[in-house]
Amino acid sequence: LSNMVEVLARLPGVEARRGARVVRITVANGRATGVVLASGEQITASVVASSADPRATLLGLLEPGWLDPEFARAVRGIKCRGVAARVILTVARDPGFSTLAVAPSLEYLERAYDDAKYGAMSRHPYLEARVEDGRVVVHVQYAPYTLADGAWDDARRRALGDLVVEGLAEHAPALRQVVTGCEVITPQDLAERGGLTEGNAYHGELTLDQVLFMRPVPGWSRYRTPIPGLYLCGAGSHPGGGIAGAAGRLAARQILKEVAE
Repeated sequence: LSNMVEVLARLPGVEARRGARVVRITVANGRATGVVLASGEQITASVVASSADPRATLLGLLEPGWLDPEFARAVRGIKCRGVAARVILTVARDPGFSTLAVAPSLEYLERAYDDAKYGAMSRHPYLEARVEDGRVVVHVQYAPYTLADGAWDDARRRALGDLVVEGLAEHAPALRQVVTGCEVITPQDLAERGGLTEGNAYHGELTLDQVLFMRPVPGWSRYRTPIPGLYLCGAGSHPGGGIAGAAGRLAARQILKEVAE
């Protein structure tokens, strides 16, 4: 992100603001006219492109009433069940690996997901770890946004952290002796800190009914929305979050094409 801001700052007519939170997209006569920041400042624009997820953009930032009820219902139905957590381990010295993935078989992955389907942490999760700057950063699947038997309290966070350490230590035993700290970031944290609906980093599940021409919802796969001048350019648009930057590039092409017409 820091590199992107530096690159944008060199372009003529571009102003990049970090930490400026948008609270509302303004609309007049049925067309997007700009945004309002949390500070109260209003920025006018002929085009608004949102990389926030579709539910957050269309149901959270637009005033109620601008969207057709059927369209709003379709957006509300976008499945965003976050099931990935992140665990950051502070280590005193080399843990014995630089990258490590724990996913021995398809059956293992299926069983890992079975727990999450019923609102429980995976007892044997898929783990993808990398070492960087004295830390081990671990992607964890599956940890549901909503737990069936309670909330993500400190005890459950510790349990997930311990589970990750033990899971990695089965393949890198030295890890147990070098861990000095553990931070657990649950899907709930991702939702609260990053504004990700239900903690889903892909802005919506990549299921068969939410991909290709049905992403984000059927009939609206070309980045535009029912509000002229308002576009979606994030992972909730085609082709999803699996190809970094692709949705933004394709949305930019669509916007430039329509602006030129």
